[in-house]
Amino acid sequence: DGWATRWGQQILRQKEDLALLRRPSRKLASGKYRVYLAPSAMSSMMETMKSESFSFLAYKHGRSPLKDFVDGMRRFSPRFSVTEDFELGFAPRFNRLGEIAPAQIPLISEGHYRNSLVSGKTAREYGVASNGGEDSGWETEAPRSYQIAAGELPSDQALAELGTGVWINETHYTNFSDLKPARITGMPRYACFWVENGRIVEPIQDMRFDVSLFDLFGEDLVALTKERKNFLDVGTYHLRVWAGSRLPGVLAQNFNFTL
Repeated sequence: DGWATRWGQQILRQKEDLALLRRPSRKLASGKYRVYLAPSAMSSMMETMKSESFSFLAYKHGRSPLKDFVDGMRRFSPRFSVTEDFELGFAPRFNRLGEIAPAQIPLISEGHYRNSLVSGKTAREYGVASNGGEDSGWETEAPRSYQIAAGELPSDQALAELGTGVWINETHYTNFSDLKPARITGMPRYACFWVENGRIVEPIQDMRFDVSLFDLFGEDLVALTKERKNFLDVGTYHLRVWAGSRLPGVLAQNFNFTL
């Protein structure tokens, strides 16, 4: 019954979104806004973030977006924790070399650096211990079964807590615009709305955003939702991907729209 109820509620929300999308769209001025990133939008942000951010090899080669974080020069919000967690069951616990990873590897704990992912190849190159990181040749030492810790904001109160700002359900794509400050650019897509006083007013026209992860998940992070959603990576562009994540929604301030 619980499963059927949740699906029924989701279908009703989608029908409501379709009705709202028929309203004339609003063109937002460039600037910084209070935003809510739904878990599906977070999935896109994290897909970009995870590609080399947690790789020990990328760190040693100087191309990790989180190099300043690993070096202790930057911090995230105490609300922000990321864990590689094979108990979620999104990916096998072994890599292609047959190395067994720990069941859980804390990567970021309450805003502080804990671990990088290290493959056997990187371990031999730099004389460090491997923790079963995957050396796939495509996304080397990227998380394969990870989660962001839940927060305290009930999802059904996210609109009210957003107040006035932008509700982002999806993003068209995301990519790094500047690695050193970990800046990500992208565009909202599919059922993204302007919200006033906790009520959806109208859809927004496409705009480009450009934000630093150190800000978004740092001092600008207002809240994370209690409820999280699972996302499976079913990509086959280079090879069949076995990966997934469990992510909350994110309420943030000072989210920068540039165009």
